[in-house]
Amino acid sequence: QITNFIYFYDAYNKRDLIISIIGIKNCVKVWDASNWECIISIHNIYREGNIYSSLILNDDSTKNLYIVTSNCTLFKDSQPLRVYDLNGDLIKVIPDSKGKTFFLDSFYDKKNSKTFIISVNKEFVKSFDFSKDKCYKKYVDAFDKPQEKKINFDGYFYSSVINYFDDNDILELIVSGDDGFIRIWDFHGGNLIKKIVTDKNCIFSLCLWNENYLFGAGEDAKIKLIDLKAGVIINELKGHNKMVCSIKKIIHPKFGECLVSQGFRKDQILIWRNKNE
Repeated sequence: QITNFIYFYDAYNKRDLIISIIGIKNCVKVWDASNWECIISIHNIYREGNIYSSLILNDDSTKNLYIVTSNCTLFKDSQPLRVYDLNGDLIKVIPDSKGKTFFLDSFYDKKNSKTFIISVNKEFVKSFDFSKDKCYKKYVDAFDKPQEKKINFDGYFYSSVINYFDDNDILELIVSGDDGFIRIWDFHGGNLIKKIVTDKNCIFSLCLWNENYLFGAGEDAKIKLIDLKAGVIINELKGHNKMVCSIKKIIHPKFGECLVSQGFRKDQILIWRNKNE
């Protein structure tokens, strides 16, 4: 059972890579998309729990690629993030990164010449300075428990994106939550800038379209287009039968910038194009 997979372009070697996660087996594999050869296979990464998210990190400061894995153990303490090289050898374990991690991301801050890892956990979000192997900031905000979810409500954060466009004065960390809110933090300052309420439905996935617009999708089978500056939903895309698990922006060879959405289980994968283009 493959629980997640991520596309990554290896700019150093000019190749397309796919990283696949077999969560319950705590296994990560990396594939060369040109011939579908498995070039790395790392097994039994964690003793307990599952891997919900992993990534290939591009460290621009050293020009090296690394594999980062996370752990989610529901009934015990989860284990910290692990970092492997492309030979599959364990390079380091990042201290203070324990937490029920559901989503990982990384980015290179050009202004400060630093690579950061973002760990989205059950009740908080953390960023880590990759070169120093320590927590940079912790982002916390109380969940607003919807009245209609008195029983099945856990208060989880699920995904994040960085709004890192050059004309922004503040580097924004945007995070989705179980309570339907989208939270925007000052990445370097750690303070909460804004909370955008959707409709109290859980948002599993985020996709930044540009510096002004964000897509969010989740349990109500709708994809919401959000004006970040105004803090309001301006459109909803309907087409899925069940919850939407993942959304991503792509460049289609015919239609240009498009949005890809993945439905739950047997629900379809849809491609959305901008009719105004």
